[in-house]
Amino acid sequence: MMLSMVNAEITLETFTANDGTSFRYALLVPDDFDSSQTYPVLLALPPGDQSIRMVEAGLGYWFGGEQLGWVIISPEAPNGQSFYSGSEKYIPELLIELKAKIKFENNTVHLAGVSNGGRSAFRLALDYSELFSSILAIPGFPPEEPDLENLENLKNYNIAMFAGEKDSLWVAKMQETAAILKSIGVNASATVEQGQGHVMQTLDTEMLFEILEGFRAK
Repeated sequence: MMLSMVNAEITLETFTANDGTSFRYALLVPDDFDSSQTYPVLLALPPGDQSIRMVEAGLGYWFGGEQLGWVIISPEAPNGQSFYSGSEKYIPELLIELKAKIKFENNTVHLAGVSNGGRSAFRLALDYSELFSSILAIPGFPPEEPDLENLENLKNYNIAMFAGEKDSLWVAKMQETAAILKSIGVNASATVEQGQGHVMQTLDTEMLFEILEGFRAK
């Protein structure tokens, strides 16, 4: 399977937090979206500087799967402050606002992230573990060394991590994280994609959503 751009029309909304901070987020819903129905919800955290350009890249290549029946939310990091170094505090507020419009399946959200988005996914899960139920990181790992001591907070999570064989630092961090998670009984996997670097061209939307669908059933 090769990396391919998903044709998805991306709607941008604006959210304003209680402290006055505003940022945009992409919202993708199924074509037949019905606000009276319940949907699985994915918070897709972008790579790089987590700008809108990176939101569009993340959705375009990996998570633009609104045709698969999911609601997908992908925010930009406000004021250039990443979702693992401060801006994560705004996500609970954003989700409260969206719950007024969308019925979340099992009242939870699945996390996914690419690179810095993967690190952000772990930050959010560790800080607000009650809001989420799974992590899909491609790649990703806890952003701070002390976080490894708090992975017990994720004991009820489903976690899948991928890293490219040539991306040695991220592979090592991923495998270290997976070993700790498994030792405390977390359903976690760590896959090294052979011949791949930091951007893995062996992953595609269909495959990733198969994993997410499996998380729904567990």
